[in-house]
Amino acid sequence: MKKLVLIIVACSAIFLSLTAENMDDNGKAGFTGAPGELDCTDCHDTYALNSGGGSVTLTSTNMTGWMYDPGVTYHMIATVSRSQNSLFGICVEALLPTNANAGTLVITNSTLTQIKTKTVTGVSRRSVVHKLDAGQGTGSFSFEFDWTAPATNAGDVTFYFAGNATDANGDEFGDYVYNSSQVVSYNLNNSISELKNNGDISIYPMPIQDQFTVNYDLNSTGAVNINLYTMQGALVSNLTSKVMTSGKHSDKFYLPTQLSAGNYILSIESKSGISSRKILIN
Repeated sequence: MKKLVLIIVACSAIFLSLTAENMDDNGKAGFTGAPGELDCTDCHDTYALNSGGGSVTLTSTNMTGWMYDPGVTYHMIATVSRSQNSLFGICVEALLPTNANAGTLVITNSTLTQIKTKTVTGVSRRSVVHKLDAGQGTGSFSFEFDWTAPATNAGDVTFYFAGNATDANGDEFGDYVYNSSQVVSYNLNNSISELKNNGDISIYPMPIQDQFTVNYDLNSTGAVNINLYTMQGALVSNLTSKVMTSGKHSDKFYLPTQLSAGNYILSIESKSGISSRKILIN
């Protein structure tokens, strides 16, 4: 009789454990399909990824041309759609090219969404995910949150996002999973428009063949990054990253190998601001 009681108690504990897992707030971090991750079909595997006529999209109310300015907060909207469904879930990440977190994800409605983390390749990645039954809507649901861009030029940021259009029956079967990504580039427009005023930078020879020298003047001591960008704002190379004293400096650099000829932007970035020059590479 004691054995029977113990077996019943043990089975009850297992059942409660499984029920608690199934009835958790269900939004799980680290399942967007980003590098090093699985996607939600790892559990919700009834249908193929991105099938069934639904979608997941990411938009912003105040970001133009998918370009960010350092330290600016953007309002983001992730929408999951499928006309036949009425309960939806979401997972969104913002990652640097190194696959580390980019900027700061901010919850704007704690009733619907929350931040969760998952360690991937040694990095604790932060995700915006839904809360239990939060995404109830007819044919679609939009989850809103804020994203504060990195404080300095961090190069391209990629948003990875996944959506779940569920049948609302409380298990992992019969659901449709969608995922996508969106690259957000650093906005070089302000830097480029200030070139005429930046008399504190000189670069020679011009055009550049292989080795070149950059002369510049820093207003204060601090961390300095000298980066090379395409004219579209994509990071080509971090030429140097170090702490430097205030005053005049002269550094020599070699161009990255196999770099195509054309116009590029060289940018000196410090806590005093960003100064840039357009350069020509032969």
